Amino acid sequence: MKTAAARMDHRQCEALWKSALALYVTDCRAALHSKSRSLGNKEAEEAALEDLLTDQAQLGRLCDALGLDTEYMSARIMGHIED
Repeated sequence: MKTAAARMDHRQCEALWKSALALYVTDCRAALHSKSRSLGNKEAEEAALEDLLTDQAQLGRLCDALGLDTEYMSARIMGHIED
């Protein structure tokens, strides 16, 4: 049986990975639309979009950590950022 601390650690870890995935999507969108966030890192934004459009290695690591299908998520992200 997991302790309360172990459950909290798992939730915190999952929240961190979800935040990283959200940042990845934000970076992809900013790079695609050439709208860098005021505090954004243009190189990171361009790297995220390049990853999404090529081998999806970064996206794969994020998806693996969250138990998500990379191919499914890449299609969803593309649909989201093209708006």
